Amino acid sequence: MRLRSCIHRLLLLLQCFAPLLPLAGCMPEFQSAAEVIDRRILAIQVDPPELANGVPAPGSISVRALVADPTTPAATVSYEWRSCILEASTGRTAAMLGTNASGPTGRCDETDPATLIAAGDTHLGVLRQQAAVPPAALALLAEPEVGQPVMALRLQLKIASPGGDLYGIKDVVLTRALPPLQPPNANPLLTGISFDGTDLQPGDTVSVTWRSCHSDALQEVKDHAEDETVKVCSHTVRPLFDDVQSEPYQGKSYDGLALASREKLSFAFFTDHGSFSNATTTPPPAGTDPPDLGLQTRWREPTTKASLSTLWVVIRDGRGGESWSQYQVAIR
Repeated sequence: MRLRSCIHRLLLLLQCFAPLLPLAGCMPEFQSAAEVIDRRILAIQVDPPELANGVPAPGSISVRALVADPTTPAATVSYEWRSCILEASTGRTAAMLGTNASGPTGRCDETDPATLIAAGDTHLGVLRQQAAVPPAALALLAEPEVGQPVMALRLQLKIASPGGDLYGIKDVVLTRALPPLQPPNANPLLTGISFDGTDLQPGDTVSVTWRSCHSDALQEVKDHAEDETVKVCSHTVRPLFDDVQSEPYQGKSYDGLALASREKLSFAFFTDHGSFSNATTTPPPAGTDPPDLGLQTRWREPTTKASLSTLWVVIRDGRGGESWSQYQVAIR
């Protein structure tokens, strides 16, 4: 009983002083998701992102993954691609489907050789793979409609990493019936980015002079190497895209009624040197003044000079479609 009393008092003390921990500087420092400091899978694209009954299925699905590692950018890594059927809303098992369904972790069953598409060694960067459409997926599409999309063909990537295997998954939505005149979803595309007002196309390089900017462009960042806060120059980055990349589609309201909708695009930013003020942005509502409010971010120069920094911008449509583009910043 005495031990329980002591524990109870300790919990009360923690509740009292927990709000003061941030003020006392006791909160841990976290690296921003936009800062790529080790091996990571940044994005996976499937093309097409949706298969629908009544629409001719492609012979295979194109899959590509963006994998970056600034510590060993030219490294050779081991990889595995797998595929399986995901049908979470019906709860049918792999045996009932006559194919391989994803397990409790959401991953494909790695003990089943039937899920393996390809394996081998490759260089880091953009990993590409062709995946056949399983007959079981086509059979599911042909079944009577039971509502909105509830199934997916899951594509899974596993790559070796010094800190342990990395996993990335991407789903191809299987839709039994599309609304009239609505095509299957397509991946959105970026036109480029605006860097400090200069339009760049994917693959372009822009030059900056390190620590040379107006005082208005200075921002405070954490220098993790020196464990201190310093001021660095920042540069405005805004994604460029056509409005048609936000596709209209028919969804359903909470009460099950048809609802005319439009995709809500979002943008994720990554860099191997430096940081971003906002790791993700979204277009503002129509009529917002200024129109770029909430869409742009700022790339902040690294605290320690690097000769070259890579920027990756990923565009997502909220329905499984995505793509990305890459840019270089040469730092003088």
